[in-house]
Amino acid sequence: MNPFFSVFKKTQQFLLLQAYADSIMSEEELMTFLLNETSDERFCLISQKGLYIVTPNVSLDAFTHIFISPEQVHVRIDASTIVLEVPSEIIQIPFKELTDAQNILADITYLWKN
Repeated sequence: MNPFFSVFKKTQQFLLLQAYADSIMSEEELMTFLLNETSDERFCLISQKGLYIVTPNVSLDAFTHIFISPEQVHVRIDASTIVLEVPSEIIQIPFKELTDAQNILADITYLWKN
């Protein structure tokens, strides 16, 4: 298990992720982006420019990410999970309810169509 999840409470995790987003995204992206946890202890920051797959760590300086443009991502829903197929892997973002996944998929579609 990534120590990030055991060391920090959810609110602290969110603040650190927001700080990391501030350091890697443009001002325009920061105005409208989605933040979701993946099934494998990473986070997806989704903006109009693309997908940032963030691997958190205990130190903000040790966070890492990869960026993938929207053209390289195939998005679909499988049950109540959003599946992001990228060239190197398949990323899953689970939700409790299908409607939650559908709403996020609609948001992703909106961001990447405009």
